[in-house]
Amino acid sequence: MGINRGAQFPPCVIRLFAVLRVLAAVCVVMGWNSLPAQRSIIVPGSFSPITPSSPNLVPTAPKSATKSLVPADYLEKGNRAAIAGDADGAIAAYSEAIRLNGRFLQAYIRRGFIYGSKGNVDLAFQDFNKALLINPNAAEAYFLRGLMYQRRQDFELAIADFTRASQLRPTDARPLVCRGQTRAKTGQLDLGVLDIQNAIRLDPKSAEAHLCMGNMQMEKKAPDLALAEFSEAIRLKPGFAPAYGARGWAHYITGDLEHSALDYRKGLELARATNDQATADTIQSDLKKISGN
Repeated sequence: MGINRGAQFPPCVIRLFAVLRVLAAVCVVMGWNSLPAQRSIIVPGSFSPITPSSPNLVPTAPKSATKSLVPADYLEKGNRAAIAGDADGAIAAYSEAIRLNGRFLQAYIRRGFIYGSKGNVDLAFQDFNKALLINPNAAEAYFLRGLMYQRRQDFELAIADFTRASQLRPTDARPLVCRGQTRAKTGQLDLGVLDIQNAIRLDPKSAEAHLCMGNMQMEKKAPDLALAEFSEAIRLKPGFAPAYGARGWAHYITGDLEHSALDYRKGLELARATNDQATADTIQSDLKKISGN
C-alpha cells in the first residue's frame, strides 16, 4: 500500500474546524452542537471546560430564602447551573438577571454562549449584539460572535470579529487561533500560520494552538514539523483526542504505520470517552480511507 495518499484525506482545514467544535465541547479549539457529556461546559474566557473548582465561578452558599435576590445572584445561579450541565437552568437564571437589569453585560454574554452551545445561533447573535451595544469594547462578545459567524461560514465577518477581539485583548491567544483557522479556511494559509505562531508566543502552553500549527504544517507538506507540533499538543494535554488523531494521520503519511495505528486507536478511545463525536468521525473516516473501504 502506497503512503502518498494525502489527496484522499479530508483537507487540513476540515481538521482545523473540527478543532473549533472540540474547543466548545471538550473540548477544546474551539462546536456548539451540544453540552459536553462530562457535565461541564466552557464559559467565555477559557479554552477549558469549567468545573466546580474553576476560578471566578466557584458556587457560594445559596442566598437566604428571606433575602431578595439581585442580578448578580442570578448570574451566580446561572454559573452553578452551567457547571452542572443544566443549560436550560442557566438560561433561565441569566434571563432573570437580565430582566432585573437590562444592561447586565455578563448575563448577555454568558446566556449567548449557552444559546450557542445549544445550537440556537440566532438567539446567541441577539445576545452578543446586545452586549456590544452595552459595551462596544467587550472583547469576549466579539470573540464569541466570531465563532457564530464562523459556524455560519460568514468567514470575513468572523475574521473581523476575531481581529477586534485581539485588538481589545492583545494578551489573549484565542482570537488569534480562531482567526488563523478561519484564514486557512479561506485560502490565506500563510496569514493563518502567522496568526498561530503569534498565538503560541502569547500562550506556549496552548495545546489547541500547537494542534492548529501542526495541521497547517501538514497543509504545507511538512509532516515532520507537523509531528513535532502534534506531539507537543499531546504533551501539554495528554487526553487531547484530536491531537492523537492528527498525529496518526501524520504518521501514516510518513509511512510509520505502526505508530499511526497506535495513535488512531488512542484518539478514538479518548474521543468516545469524552463524547467527542467530531473527532471520532474524523478518525473513523481516515481509517476507512487507509483500509480502502
